[in-house]
Amino acid sequence: MISNFELIEVKWKKWICTLSFIVALSGVIAARRMTQNEYFESNSVQNTGQRFSSVLHRIPAGILLRITQKGFDEISSALQNSLKLALPQLTLRNLARADVLRVTVNVVELKVVSFDSFDHLRLILQLNTEEQIRVFARIGKLALRVTITTNRRLIRSVTFTVHASDVAFNIGFILSASPDGKLRVAIGSCDFSIGRVRVVTERLEGSRFIWQLVRSLLRSNIRRFVNRKLCKVLRNHVPGEIDTHIRAGGKENLAHGDAYNLSLISSSGNFRHRNGSPMSIFAEKLDKALRQLHINFGLVESPSVHKKGSTVFINIPVNGEIHAGPNSRTRLARHAMNEIGMDTNKMLYIGINEFVVNTLFNSLYLIGALNFTLNSANAPKLADFLQTDCDAVCLGTLLPDVADAPPGETYSLMVAANRAPVVHFSAQGIHINLTAVMSAYADNAASKLSVMKSDIVIAATVNLRVSKHRLHGTVKVHKFLFKPKDELNFSETIVELINEVSGKAIEAELNRIFEAGVPLPTFDLFSMTNGAITHVLNGLWVELDFNFNNAALAKLIRKILSHSNSHD
Repeated sequence: MISNFELIEVKWKKWICTLSFIVALSGVIAARRMTQNEYFESNSVQNTGQRFSSVLHRIPAGILLRITQKGFDEISSALQNSLKLALPQLTLRNLARADVLRVTVNVVELKVVSFDSFDHLRLILQLNTEEQIRVFARIGKLALRVTITTNRRLIRSVTFTVHASDVAFNIGFILSASPDGKLRVAIGSCDFSIGRVRVVTERLEGSRFIWQLVRSLLRSNIRRFVNRKLCKVLRNHVPGEIDTHIRAGGKENLAHGDAYNLSLISSSGNFRHRNGSPMSIFAEKLDKALRQLHINFGLVESPSVHKKGSTVFINIPVNGEIHAGPNSRTRLARHAMNEIGMDTNKMLYIGINEFVVNTLFNSLYLIGALNFTLNSANAPKLADFLQTDCDAVCLGTLLPDVADAPPGETYSLMVAANRAPVVHFSAQGIHINLTAVMSAYADNAASKLSVMKSDIVIAATVNLRVSKHRLHGTVKVHKFLFKPKDELNFSETIVELINEVSGKAIEAELNRIFEAGVPLPTFDLFSMTNGAITHVLNGLWVELDFNFNNAALAKLIRKILSHSNSHD
């Protein structure tokens, strides 16, 4: 039988190379992917020394996202608390496999045995530098349990725990937009340091002597790897990892330049209650229509850091165009919206350009979502009006053909927009102009007989505000014009009465809804507080603070880490 010492003497050169490779595998904790591809070679900051290219043609953003340093402080706190929940006992399997000199080495499992949270963690926005965000962190103690297997008898498998203390890092991130609007993330300056390292053997199948050599190399080289080479590994792999998550994330990720379905933000609250009013019917139809529309969350230029007064913030300009179908586009003009004072120093400011709302209405018009029918079945509140005879005002008193119809005849009203509504934002509110055609016809006719056709023109102003997590507002209908197309023998007085009554009815219904308030969206990951709305020329600004749900964020972190591991 050949002894271990004889094997060492025969194959010492090969095993020295193998042992060195095993030491290098300790870096897989951060790299996670050891297979290089063309993307890493062409886009790595380390390899090319170039930034990702920016968008070629700058256009006004449809949506402006501004996260302030106060917001990043909340994110830092949430990450610190959530990682303390997410990392302990986190297990990643089948991390890496490599063949070196006919030796196959597998990192079978990595488990976070203990994590004492961060002594310090902060995300800082940086002005006047290529790196928009810098991350400082220090970990007091960390213990990782690693299981490695090989195809050699000297070390069949080994499980060991690496105890590290005083781990600190300082990393600068560069955010940019590709020509097609996708978010790119690269690492600029980078510094890692680690204090004491201790390696404890848990289980071994193989030569204890060989493993003692490996363990000695691990203990002495982990610090060297972390301090000198980990940044290079991160530079090569972080851009690809982030790009992979963005590509695979679908609707959950908003950083991708593609279009996402608007069913994520469909209408809610009082608009969806079936109360038989025309507004509830329209809102229900709108809710279904939003599921057919898409919004472009691509960037129109690279994110940048600015300072206004004492408030430092990162500006993220998003396309925001809404369209019907993934490949359709609108040709509406974009105009830059006015700025807002940021002396309130909220965590998040969201600017919404009137262009976004106009593309929404244009898309709704193109798919026919602004056309709807009202009858006594779906709008019980109009049942008395849609009659041949009544004591007050109804179709029978307005239209001779209806008055002469047999008793009990039922009628319907069909409203169809004949062009897309036009919206203009100003400091006074949101101004809306709508033109449509309204037809009345008998329900029981073989071919539904039209008894009236009229153009309708509506002009209104809406002023929005936020209170107690509900959207409130005031509506003023400035114009409601009823213009009959047929010879209906309406007197001028009747037409004026219709215009006045209809305009007031629409105004009262909308104000009733906004007075009660429409609940704002709620999210498991975070909650919004201290919201406010400011109307400006060509847009409006929403400002708010947010608080993260640490348990939900910890769950998301574990999911992301597990998802990334599943691709290896």
